[in-house]
Amino acid sequence: MTPLETLRSHVTGAIERGESVAVEGIPARVRIVTNNVPRPLLDWSNLTAKEAAEFYYLVPDPALDGAALAQLCVERGITPEQYEREYFAQDRRYPRDFVKFKGHVYDLGDFQRVEERHAGQPFAGWTGYQSDSYFSAVLVRYPPVGDDTVVMGTYYS
Repeated sequence: MTPLETLRSHVTGAIERGESVAVEGIPARVRIVTNNVPRPLLDWSNLTAKEAAEFYYLVPDPALDGAALAQLCVERGITPEQYEREYFAQDRRYPRDFVKFKGHVYDLGDFQRVEERHAGQPFAGWTGYQSDSYFSAVLVRYPPVGDDTVVMGTYYS
């Protein structure tokens, strides 16, 4: 059997087994693993120095100092101290929420929102996801009532 015939055989077999839904965009085999344990939300102050270093994009640009910072402040009509207060007040560092899951810290601002139009999809019932690969993702679900916890899960297809 040639490689093309082998491939054709595998694809035909998958379709005959009812896996044709995967062709339409809905994974044929979906597995979501969660223990439904609420995990506390963390803020910047709860992270170790090593963990915080992973989120380098949340701190001010180190290249923006001296003349560049002075020029920016002149353009905005503010002092460097006002710039720093404004910068951190704009969802850059302190207001972010993090969560520890499976030994990794996730920035919840990096998750994609699951919209209502996906109600029949595998992510129904989850608030957001962050893809690990084409076949897996980390899921997050916020509680219905404001709480400082989230439930985490993993999706495999």
